Amino acid sequence: MGFASAMLSFMESGVFVFYYPKMMNAYKENNMSEFEWAYRKLARQSAVWLAVLMAGAALAGVVIFPLLEELVYAENLPLFGVVIVTMVVFVVGYVFQYGLYTTTRDSSIILANVAGLAIAALVLIILASYTEYWAVTMAMLTGSGAATLFKYRKWRITRTELLLT
Repeated sequence: MGFASAMLSFMESGVFVFYYPKMMNAYKENNMSEFEWAYRKLARQSAVWLAVLMAGAALAGVVIFPLLEELVYAENLPLFGVVIVTMVVFVVGYVFQYGLYTTTRDSSIILANVAGLAIAALVLIILASYTEYWAVTMAMLTGSGAATLFKYRKWRITRTELLLT
């Protein structure tokens, strides 16, 4: 979980912080071509860095975990992999969230996150009786995936409206 949260911290301080102010200024000035340029840069940089971070995490897990004194890390490598994928899905949701937030669609973000939380809780309740090992991780993945899909759908609609005006 520490490595996964470090991915989010890197994305916020290494990608989002550079493009969000540009998106905000362009939106305030009603400069949709500049806004679209900044958003595309944010999305592309996010994709590139998420791929790099995911590959680095996978490599670190496969190479370093077996060398550690504590075998628990190597024994739980599949769980680590799903946690990393979950964080990637979560961060992809941030790409859409920044677009929504910049365009003052805050209620959509809240609804998406609450829906994701509700879905995660439901999945956790269902899976907990079948597998304690995977229940939390799969609930996190499902909830993050649902929230990301909701943000994506709202962002697609919002972006279309912005580009048509």
